[in-house]
Amino acid sequence: MDVLVYGTLTDRDRRAAVLGDGGSSSPPRRDGLHRVEGRYPTLAPGGAVGGRPLRTDRVGALDRYERVEDGLYVRVSVPRTGPRGGREAVYVGDPGRLDPAEPVE
Repeated sequence: MDVLVYGTLTDRDRRAAVLGDGGSSSPPRRDGLHRVEGRYPTLAPGGAVGGRPLRTDRVGALDRYERVEDGLYVRVSVPRTGPRGGREAVYVGDPGRLDPAEPVE
């Protein structure tokens, strides 16, 4: 699965701790979403976000790390910008639980 990470998982050592091997990545920018700071970061529509695309089969490990079962984040599929096209997953947080620095609609 292709996943765009934009927070703590952009750090290679953290990725390795969660995924075992760190996953493969390169540093692009994605249009159409922007990072919202807060207790934990999340994404909101508009703007652009820097992040790292990963290709990994360890979706369960990512879901546990992002606390999907607890409802802190949900994994959603978004269009991938750029020449490759297609779709990738991103984890979007529940603004009510993340204490965002700006309103998230």
